[in-house]
Amino acid sequence: MEFSESIISYYRGEKGEAVILVLFGILVFALLSTLLWKYPSDLAKGLTYPVSVFILIAVFAGTFNAYNNQKRLNEFPARYLDNREAFVEAEFRRFEGDNGVNRWWLPLNIAWTLCLVIGVALYFMKDGYYSKGVALGIVFLGFSGLLIDGFAKERAEKYTGKILLEINAGKRKNQ
Repeated sequence: MEFSESIISYYRGEKGEAVILVLFGILVFALLSTLLWKYPSDLAKGLTYPVSVFILIAVFAGTFNAYNNQKRLNEFPARYLDNREAFVEAEFRRFEGDNGVNRWWLPLNIAWTLCLVIGVALYFMKDGYYSKGVALGIVFLGFSGLLIDGFAKERAEKYTGKILLEINAGKRKNQ
């Protein structure tokens, strides 16, 4: 696979995940709204705040990422063809630089795991269905974050590998 195809494949995958994230956020909103409307309970009310945080993250981050990645799909292949070496170097910095994409996976995984641990702990430590709803909502937030970022991390690491192969191929050509 040519590196230009890797660019398109990666950013299509990112855009696709972003669209799925928005749709999932909307679905969760519809389910939560139905639950609160048709079957109101303290447990459902407790779910509201943490699940609303997820919905906001899903819809806003998904929309932003879908837009951004479509923009990259429109621009990056041509930028790569214009100056392959500069493009590959910029992508390497974007993924492996000080604030690069791949530097965020550990802190994000820690945050999502903390949500899981805190949610489970609250579930067993607190009485009352409202508190248990909050706890389950926090668990949902943590699980969703790990799941979504798991797919994103896998794609990012594969793309980073392609970037490194392209850098090494360029070095061999220059020798």
